[in-house]
Amino acid sequence: MKISAGQKVGYYVSYLSMDSAPNFDWPLFNELHEIEVKESPEISVEAFLSLYEKVGKNYEWTDQFLKGKEEVESFLEHDSVKVFQLYFDRSLAGFFVLDFRINKICDLSYFGLIPDYLGNGLGSYMIKYAILTAWNRDIRKMLVNTNTLDHERALTLYKKYGFQIIRVEKHTRILFNDREATEGISLAK
Repeated sequence: MKISAGQKVGYYVSYLSMDSAPNFDWPLFNELHEIEVKESPEISVEAFLSLYEKVGKNYEWTDQFLKGKEEVESFLEHDSVKVFQLYFDRSLAGFFVLDFRINKICDLSYFGLIPDYLGNGLGSYMIKYAILTAWNRDIRKMLVNTNTLDHERALTLYKKYGFQIIRVEKHTRILFNDREATEGISLAK
């Protein structure tokens, strides 16, 4: 069943935690491709929002657009917020944000690939890179959340690399884009 933009839907948010450093090594990728992760300490609000939209448009990522430019800029410029971009054969393929603003905790605030780069192993590469980068700091816990509006494999990916669900909440929202009703997404009353 198709659900149209403007309709209210119910969906589930899963909150996950990793309470100790993982025991895997830094990721490797097919040597036929050039892959690089770069920290972007001076990313502009416009560049961030453009990438955020490319990655999250199909998954109802809207929270950053609902904030004022000053609030987004304050988040991006905070010394404890680190933005990283993934390049695949020199093309921007995705990004993640590590938020260390809470003492000894890293929140993986955003994580995703541009749609053209889905399905070829880059998600596994990038999540391992993000996790190991976070645990290179003095933290005791890493957090992430995802929901049933996100990519269908997001929760599985987080669990595969060591995150455990600590709680699940039911939420509602108005859709910005048309989408199919799937498991965990339904029309709300």
